[in-house]
Amino acid sequence: MNHATEMQELNQLLDEQVEISKRLYGEDSKHEAYKQTKINDLKKRMGNAVLTEMREQIKEDRAKRFYQKKQGRPYSNFTYVPHAWEQILTIL
Repeated sequence: MNHATEMQELNQLLDEQVEISKRLYGEDSKHEAYKQTKINDLKKRMGNAVLTEMREQIKEDRAKRFYQKKQGRPYSNFTYVPHAWEQILTIL
């Protein structure tokens, strides 16, 4: 998905906040750092959300495989995350 309009809106709101901060506290403080910190925080939270979702998917897939194996049926799931991703996620 492309959320360019939402990012533009976020940048505009952050720019407004920076301008308010400059008026309140003067030009000498590090206002642009506030904007960059908020953007970095958003990226970190989005990345963590993706990793959490991937971990949950792996858990569900493992449970399905275990249950079907216990039932004596072959497991097939086209959405299964490759083993390489499992190894990466267990490191994190």
